[in-house]
Amino acid sequence: MRKSQRLAIHTTAKIIRDGRCETALIENASVGGLKLTGIRTMAVGEKARVQAKGSVFEVEIVWVHGTSCGARFLPETAQDDVRRFITAYARKRPRRQSQSQNFREMGSMAETLPEI
Repeated sequence: MRKSQRLAIHTTAKIIRDGRCETALIENASVGGLKLTGIRTMAVGEKARVQAKGSVFEVEIVWVHGTSCGARFLPETAQDDVRRFITAYARKRPRRQSQSQNFREMGSMAETLPEI
C-alpha cells in the first residue's frame, strides 16, 4: 500500500546525473517521490537531480522497469518545495471524470432531448 497519494503530472524534466543531462517525463508525483519515464540505463540506487518548472529535487532511484523508474526524494530536498510543486499542478489540472460519470452525463443529456 502506498504511503501517499499520487498526482498525475505529465510534464518534462531535466535529469542530471554523472555530469550528463537528459530529458524525461514526470508521470506522477507524491510527497515521497516521482515516477519518471523515458530514461535509459538508470540503476537502482543511482542518485540524480531533477529540474522541472523551476523546481529542483535530489532523488534516488528505487525501482526500474524498462525506461520508467521510481525516484524517492532525498532528505536534502525540502518537503515544502515538493508540496509547492504538487499543489501547483493540482490547481492547474482539472480533475478527469471517470468513464461512468461521462456516460451518466451523456444519458441525462439524452433524456432531455426532444424526440424527432
